[in-house]
Amino acid sequence: MRRRRNALFTSNLDALMDTVTNVVGILIVILILMQVGLGQSLKKVISELPRVSPEELERIREDAADQRAKHAQLQELLEKQQLRTAAERNELARLNPALTTLETTAERSTVPILDLASIRGKNLDNARELDQLRKQIAELLSEQQRLKAALDTTPVAAPPADKIVRIPNSRPLAETAKIERYLVTTGQIYGYDPEGAKKLLLQEFQNARGRLEKEKIKNPDGTTQIIYDQEKVVKFFEQKQLMLHGMEVRVPYNQTGTRLTMELAPKPGAGESIETATQFASRFQNDLRRLKMANTIVWFNVTRGAFDTYLQAREVCEAVGAAAGWELINAATYTEPITEFDVHRMIEPPPPRTPPPGTPRPVVATPPPGPRPPPPPAPIRIDPPKKKLD
Repeated sequence: MRRRRNALFTSNLDALMDTVTNVVGILIVILILMQVGLGQSLKKVISELPRVSPEELERIREDAADQRAKHAQLQELLEKQQLRTAAERNELARLNPALTTLETTAERSTVPILDLASIRGKNLDNARELDQLRKQIAELLSEQQRLKAALDTTPVAAPPADKIVRIPNSRPLAETAKIERYLVTTGQIYGYDPEGAKKLLLQEFQNARGRLEKEKIKNPDGTTQIIYDQEKVVKFFEQKQLMLHGMEVRVPYNQTGTRLTMELAPKPGAGESIETATQFASRFQNDLRRLKMANTIVWFNVTRGAFDTYLQAREVCEAVGAAAGWELINAATYTEPITEFDVHRMIEPPPPRTPPPGTPRPVVATPPPGPRPPPPPAPIRIDPPKKKLD
């Protein structure tokens, strides 16, 4: 029994040894094949490598040395940057509490913080305005220089000759005195008769009123009112060219109204010159002698700039012995509304403005209870100066 067991164990080890020997042999063969393939691959790689000359090898070594030097510089720069970053991080950590305090203070403060963008915009606007002012100053300086040069070359004008004016002995003017007016302009004297001009205008209108009508309106009281055509009336007087003592009688348009106006204006050159008026046989002196006999006062309406002409006319009055007076007027044109007839509106006037609905009315403050304050004193009225004779 024992022999039989040993034979079985011996046969099993032989088979195992055969298997291990086969595996080891296979591995040795694989290793030999790998060594052969690796040698061939190495020979192939070495054969494919470019050949390097000694000079090129030296240059490659120099490039490698430069790269190592640059690498060292970059490494040094990186270390410095890391140190700077660490310092800035520490500074930021130190400033963060102060920044938080400032933000909290700014939020609680009532004083507004200035906007840098708006300040820059205002600075640009101020710069532009300053440039414009500089240009204007330069222009003004150049104009000043030009005026100074023109003033230096301008001859000195001699002052006007002295003029002696005698102050008249004024006398009161009676309310019932008869007056005949004259208009005095620079160098001209016109007969000034607004009443006569109005009478002449209405007389011409009466002669042509039939062809100037536009419509008839029935009034509530049963009367009939005639409305005249404004266009026809104005054109009619333009064609008539009425004139009285050198004064034009005109009727202008009043397109938004129903009443017209009479204008009395001196026609240039149609009056009597002061040189002619100083002659004995002039129309002006003949009128003065007639007015003296009729005990009528000569009244001069003097326009601005015509005082010298008035002084010469007054000397003529003193030579003839006619009583005279004068007053200064602002304009030589006399206007007076025509109320004797109505015309139609050519353009309707705009309606009056009304507040939109819902607009609150102004509240009138009621005086507090109790005694009222005394009324203000009446304004002082100063009567205008009365007309007097020279």
